[in-house]
Amino acid sequence: MRSLRIFLVASVLLGAAGGAALAQSGRAVDPADAPYRYFLRDLDGRLVRVENSFDGRTWAAWAYRNRGEYDIAVAIRDASGHWSAPAFVGAGDSLNQLQPSLAVDAGGNLYLAYAERNTGSIFLTMRAPGDASWSTPQTIAADGQRHWMPALRVVGSRLVLAYRSPSGTEIVDFALLPSQIAPSSIVDGPDPQAPTGEAPTSEESPLGRN
Repeated sequence: MRSLRIFLVASVLLGAAGGAALAQSGRAVDPADAPYRYFLRDLDGRLVRVENSFDGRTWAAWAYRNRGEYDIAVAIRDASGHWSAPAFVGAGDSLNQLQPSLAVDAGGNLYLAYAERNTGSIFLTMRAPGDASWSTPQTIAADGQRHWMPALRVVGSRLVLAYRSPSGTEIVDFALLPSQIAPSSIVDGPDPQAPTGEAPTSEESPLGRN
């Protein structure tokens, strides 16, 4: 029953993500409501957002055109409406990170998935409220084929990650990260490097922290 529910949620999630991408391509973003350095032109990718009820802040992510490559930019809007300067995943690695998806659980843990154009891989990184930066991205799909359009959602006590592949819709689910206590702000520190290796199974946390 759980597998069926997760499959249905993932199918709806991917459909919604695709529809949002099409809608965004023909619709301008209000400059007054856009993060700092989100360019209102075709160079930057679709803006995605999630509200973290744990600390009242809004997180946004997008594919940022940066010196000949795309990196994932992440910014925070506080309760006063002020956007932080973005931090970047993948800056300077000569690879293109695209199509970010964000999710947050009741404990304030944040999850970010994205596709890598050069390798066709899907990656997942996480950030607990007490952490100063995002975790090292984990490889979810890296079999030499092209994978795209990752979509995240929290379903009960699981994190569901769905994405497109040449064979159709792929679905992986993980245990959520443990709840933490004190929230913290984002830090534009060194960019994480994605390791090689197998994706975690559906019964373990991506960070091995069940």
